[in-house]
Amino acid sequence: MLKTLARGAALLALAPLGAAADEPFSFIDLRLVGTADGGGFTEDLGPDGSLAGRVDDGLGWGLRGAWEFAPRWHLYGEWGVSNTTLKAELREPGGSRLASGESDFDMTRYALGVGYAWPVGQDWQVYGRVTYDFIEYGDFDAFELDGLGTVNLDDEDDSGVGATAGARWFGERWELDGWLRYTSVGELAQDGDSVGFDNDLGGGVRGLFHVTDRWSLGADYELADIDTWSAFVRFSF
Repeated sequence: MLKTLARGAALLALAPLGAAADEPFSFIDLRLVGTADGGGFTEDLGPDGSLAGRVDDGLGWGLRGAWEFAPRWHLYGEWGVSNTTLKAELREPGGSRLASGESDFDMTRYALGVGYAWPVGQDWQVYGRVTYDFIEYGDFDAFELDGLGTVNLDDEDDSGVGATAGARWFGERWELDGWLRYTSVGELAQDGDSVGFDNDLGGGVRGLFHVTDRWSLGADYELADIDTWSAFVRFSF
């Protein structure tokens, strides 16, 4: 009797693993992408004071996708560009604002990498991913600032390693996703006489509604040095 009970308990314990959420990780997203706020920096101008900038709202589009090339292993790619506003201020040495202006620029990001997804229950899956990340601020519009005249900002770009760890929950029609993401090129930072990029740690959430077995609608938001969001249509395969 004790052996029978032990076998029964073992089967019950292993049952959730047998019905694990081994969902495929192959999809393509067509995205409406945007920036929300963040990414501040200050450039020292010596006796003229300082030039402070902050990334503001932006809007653009992008693609994102993954291909499960082996059980639980997937290749990942993401690209997006948004026309974004940079708000700039000329400040006197004491910190008071002397003048302000705005410049539009294109913020381009992409990431390429490989990941692994592991089912941990009937409705849950955890995953990890390592990526090569690239970011570029380019095509700045010239703008006027009292005391400096016409300001022309140089293009900036950088690349480095990134890593993501997350978890997915699957319902009958809904899917929820949360993650933490590290990138070595996420935060705006002063680099000598120019503005560069430094490492950044952020996190995000995503909601997905499955219209059919293949087509879904979703939205996500990521909090980081520069907050980003997207609304997208997904095709799963």
